[in-house]
This record gives sequence, C-alpha cells and structure tokens, in this order.
Amino acid sequence: MRWSVLRAIWVVSVTALLVRVAAASDPAAQTSLPEQWDVRLSLIEQQLHENQWENARHLAQALFEELVETSGGTEGDKRANASDLGGAMADSHPSAEATIVGRAAGYRAIAEAALDRREEARWHWYMAQNFLKDVGSLELSRYRKPSEILQRYMLAKGNGQYDGLQDVIDPVRPEDLSGPAFHEPERFRVVYPYLPHDLRHRDRFSHVVFVQLTVDASGRVVQPVVVDGGFYPGLIVRAFDALREWRYRPATLDGRPVAFRYIVPIAFADDRVILPLAEWSMPAPSLGILSSGYALNHVASLAADLQGHNVYVLDKADSRVLRADSRGNFSRFAGTGTSGFNGEALAAHDAQLNRPAAASYDPRTGELLIADTQNYRIRSITPSGELRTVAGVGLRGVPLRLVPNEARTPEALKTGHFAGDGGLATAADLNLPSGVCADPTGILFIADSGNHRIRAVNRGTSPVIVMGVELAPGQIQTVAGTGVAGFTGDGGKAVQAQFDFPTTIKIDAAGNLLILDSFNQRIRRIDRQSAIISTVVHGSLSDVSRERIESSWSTSLAGFAVTANQDIVYADRFDRTVHRLTRAGEDRLIYTALPREGLYTDVEVGPAGEIYVSEKQRIGILRFENVSALTYLDGWAKKPLLKRASVTSSDR
Repeated sequence: MRWSVLRAIWVVSVTALLVRVAAASDPAAQTSLPEQWDVRLSLIEQQLHENQWENARHLAQALFEELVETSGGTEGDKRANASDLGGAMADSHPSAEATIVGRAAGYRAIAEAALDRREEARWHWYMAQNFLKDVGSLELSRYRKPSEILQRYMLAKGNGQYDGLQDVIDPVRPEDLSGPAFHEPERFRVVYPYLPHDLRHRDRFSHVVFVQLTVDASGRVVQPVVVDGGFYPGLIVRAFDALREWRYRPATLDGRPVAFRYIVPIAFADDRVILPLAEWSMPAPSLGILSSGYALNHVASLAADLQGHNVYVLDKADSRVLRADSRGNFSRFAGTGTSGFNGEALAAHDAQLNRPAAASYDPRTGELLIADTQNYRIRSITPSGELRTVAGVGLRGVPLRLVPNEARTPEALKTGHFAGDGGLATAADLNLPSGVCADPTGILFIADSGNHRIRAVNRGTSPVIVMGVELAPGQIQTVAGTGVAGFTGDGGKAVQAQFDFPTTIKIDAAGNLLILDSFNQRIRRIDRQSAIISTVVHGSLSDVSRERIESSWSTSLAGFAVTANQDIVYADRFDRTVHRLTRAGEDRLIYTALPREGLYTDVEVGPAGEIYVSEKQRIGILRFENVSALTYLDGWAKKPLLKRASVTSSDR
C-alpha cells in the first residue's frame, strides 16, 4: 500500500507540473486545470477512505496552498469598476476554482480532525463552508471521529444562527444597548495579511475582505462568514489566516461576558512583505526567513557548527540534510532524497537515510551526528564526507518495506526492540531513536525514544563513569529511564526515572544533560555529577491524556537549544511561542507566531547568538537576530528593536 500511494503521489505531482508548464505557454491549456485538480482531489479522498490521515493531510495541504497562491490575483475579478463591491460570496454561481479550493479545505479539515489537530480542523472547516454551497457533498458522515469534531463547527443556517446574540456593524453600538451596562468586545491583537503582488497597484477595494463574525463569551472568534471578498479565493483564505490570530476580550452585559456578532473589514498590508503585528503590546524581534533554494518539506532538526559558521538543516520528509554557510548559501550535504538504507561507509551524498528526526554537530570530532530514526540507527558524517553507523543494528527481522511510514504512531512504537546494554553500541537494538548529541569528553548520548530511555556510548579509549553508570570503550548503557513509559523520578537518580518518548537532547556548558520528554510535555535536566533529574520547563499543554498524546502526537514543546551562557531557548507549538529561560530561572517570551506559522519542530542557536527556529507548516526556517538587545518587563518586551529584517524567502 505504501509504495502504491507514493507512486500515485508522484504521478499526480508530475502531472500537475506538466499541466502548469503547458498552461503557462498555451492559454488553451487552461481548460485542463480543473481536470487535474479533480484527479488530485480523488487521490486525497481515496487516502481519507483508507484512513491514511497523514498522507491525506499532506496532499490536501499541498493542493490547497497551491490553489491559494494562484487564485489571489486579478483573473477572478468580475467588477466593472472600483465602486462595485459585488463578489462571489453574493454570487450564486461561484467559480470552479473557488469550489475546488473549498473541497481541498474540507478534505484537509477532515484529515486534521482525524489527527486531533482541532484548531487547524476548525478553521479549514470554516473556509470549506464559505466556499462550498453544498458542504454536504464532502460526505462527512463517512468519517466517525472527524465528523464528531467538525459537526461542532458547522456554520448555522439562516437567521437562527444569531438568536440571542447582539448584532452590530462595527463600530456602531445597538440602540437598545447604549448604556454603561453593555461593553463591546475589545480587540487587543490584530494581524494583517499580505496582499498578492498582482493586486498591489489596484484600487483599495481589492485590499479589503468584509467578514461577519461572532466573538463568543470567551473572546474566541467563531462563525466567520465572508460578506464580500472581491471575490478572489486567495484573498479569502489569507483573510481567514489573519482572522484566526485576532484576540478579543469578550463583550459584557451587566458585567457578564456575552457572545456578540458584528461585521469587520480585514485590510491587507500592501506595502509590507511580512505579516506585521499591530495593536498588541509586544513587538517582534528582528526576524528573517532563510531562503534555501530547496523545497523544504518537513524540517525536523537544526544543528549549528559554531566554529565553521554552518547551520545544518535536516529535512525529515525528504530524508536529506542541507548545509547553510555563513552567507546563507545552501547546498545538499547528505542523503539522496529517497528514504531507505543502502549500506555503510558510503559518501554522504550517495547514502540513504530513512526519515531522520534529529541532527547534532560534534565540535570535538567535526562529525555531524544523525538520529536515522526509521533505520533504527545513529549515524555519523565524518569531516571527509563518509556516512557510517555508530550505534544501532537496525530493525532485526523486519523488512524495510514493512517499517511503518510514520514513526509517530502506536504501531511504530511496537515495531522496535530493546537490547544490547553492556555490549558494543553497533550491536544494540534501538527503537525509533529521535535525539542525539555528544559531549566534549567523547560520550555520545542517544534518545532511545521508543524504549523511553537515554543511552550513552563511550567513544573514547578508557573506561568512564557517566551519571553514575560505568562505560567501557565502545560500550552502550542506559543512563536514564526505566524503559517503562510514564512520568516519575524528579528529585531522584535518572536511571530510576520514567520518560515518555524522549526526543531532543543537548549538553549545556556545565556538562549537564537536557532532555525533551515529549509526551510528558517537559524539558528535564540531569546533573552531570549527581545524576539527579529535575524538570526545568513545562509545556503549555498539560491536561491531555497519554492515550490522546500517543494517538495524535499532541505535544506542545517542539525543540530547544542551549546558549553559551546556559539560557534555554525553546519553542511551544501549542501556544505557538518561542521563549528564553534564563540561567536564573526567568522565563521570557520572545516571539509569538504570525498567521500560517507556529508548527515549530526545532530550535538552534548560531555562532553569533542568533536563534533559528524550524517551522513545518509553511515557512521553513525563521532566524531571530539581536534578541538579547530586547529589554523585558514582567516577561514582555518593554521596547522594540530599531530594525526588522526583511523576508528573503520566496515561499511566503
């Protein structure tokens, strides 16, 4: 099944590319576009019916974003003049393009709901209902869990949807609620979407989408309905992406929060190439987006070579590693781009990786260490460019074709094994290793994620004691974790503590080991001398059962890095923020995500103290500079930086 799906995806992708090339050179070829969109929609629907949620989500996201990028311009403009505000939302016959955008959004909502990504599901379902006159054509009842979730976000029909709500066109107040007992919703955060290039010199009405929305009693935006959008599908989507970032204090009546409906214009920032923050107390630090020249699919990990001024970018989905030099120039460093395993001691360019999850640079040896997750090995790229295994024997007795395609599933957790403690590292069994780092003394640490352990390898020539555990040369041993998933042990010895799928691991300047205990939503520290473990960071997602976490990978903490002065910089994908935890224990918020951003995967600190954050959903890699120049007051930025770097990526 896996290979048939990949083959189908490849065929559809090539077909789409050929159609776009033909359409660019031959206007008559434009008529073929709906046909190729239908083919792609059918493939997504097939994946949904087979419960291949991650594949369906990936395909729907690619189609949806492609359609949005190509449907924001003037081709859909039906207006005779600037004063005519008529658009497709008032049109009973929306374009085929708009309908397909709606179906792609609907299919993505179904997949997101199945994966328990409810906020993504909610907003894509809103978009689907705005574009599709008959959203029932998506046959939601076929999908039990997604149906249960998405039914909550159905836009109510007719005037009944607003019974009991207050109605006003912003900023006019209802006549019968003009006294001090009623207070309108207070908007305290707004973002503005960027305008497509081909609309930047048009009339101002091209830059506004009017949306009727309800702010519920908790201040959350619900029930958004487009009143007028131009009508270009791309503008509607960008407006919704911005709207989901708005924050309100709810309306109150007699001191009690109440739901409130009104119409708001969403203006487009036609003189900016980035999505700005406005009407919010926290300015963003200087920010840029690295332009790789490569199509980044899923950046899972970043690794910095502080001496060589290089940053390594591990693209998990394409099973390859890119290297960016000090000038931001990218080159392919390792991996063929095809997942698999084709042997040992190969040139890194010719070697296959299998959906690796983490990378770390070892300044002592000049190696790039890679957690080759679905090859169940830790591998090293030497300074001479050779790739070889340094720990792990692979998956014994299971053909590569039967390895689960997605590591983050209950099935994948049960596939691997644990064995080898006390023996050679290259003969040990690892289970979905998803973190790796080395310390200056030659000890290699491995997050043996599926075995819920931290293991250490002595790569030196003499016996050593690491966190109370003796290691002979070449030997591997567990130094933390009992092997039973759970959370216990803070304040005690690390070998007696429980972890739940540990991933990222880093060494600080004092030699302490920091671990992202992902399912436990924590960053934990093991003291190098005493081997005592403690929690230093709690993620924002703390009330989720382990069953939900294991089935949907609902983790908040996404990655972290340690600065030279032992501050911890970490990203939280649940509340979509980046923080700096100082050595003194002060947690400082340094960045909050912009629209279509926030699905963070890793953090790294560069040679000049700059912060890199990889972001899976849309952008790729964010770069923060001069963050230390900010001054703070109660965790919030007190005054802004003087400059804000431009976005250099063409993938906006």
